[in-house]
Amino acid sequence: MRNKILYIWERIYPHVIVISFVINLKKTAIEPINSNKIDSLIDGIITLDSIIIGFMGAIIPVILSMKNESKLVKYVFDRDKDGLFKKYISETIAYGLADICISLSVYIRDILINVYIMKLIKILFVYTFILFIVATYRSMSCMLKLIFTQDSLIEDNVSNRLDNEKSSRLWEERSK
Repeated sequence: MRNKILYIWERIYPHVIVISFVINLKKTAIEPINSNKIDSLIDGIITLDSIIIGFMGAIIPVILSMKNESKLVKYVFDRDKDGLFKKYISETIAYGLADICISLSVYIRDILINVYIMKLIKILFVYTFILFIVATYRSMSCMLKLIFTQDSLIEDNVSNRLDNEKSSRLWEERSK
């Protein structure tokens, strides 16, 4: 039960952080879209998103190549039954692409007639950017742990491994 709660928290904590951030921005009446320098902000966000997505795309092959060489990376991937690592990377890239799309839609704010769509874009603009940053932190921290943790932390003698006699007996029983 505790593991399930931790799993759910691990999946939703970026959204919890972002929602609290957006609520605080609303309470303080700060709306970045109303800034005179919004175009520069959008350019900066799109550049940052592109750099982060590119970096993630460059580092994933490094981690996957370590899968065969590093005992720790192999250990983590073998025990990642829920595919959290893949989900984190996929979500982060999707959030980054969504952030780019929302940011680009702010450029056309002057032709938007519907007030509700403009309000939605104002909220999504901040929400997707902060969500992408928090999800990037989560993904990068996992990747960096995998890259910089030493293999000596994984024991060669795992307690649930069968010895040779029990293993050969099990193979004999199953092959009949």
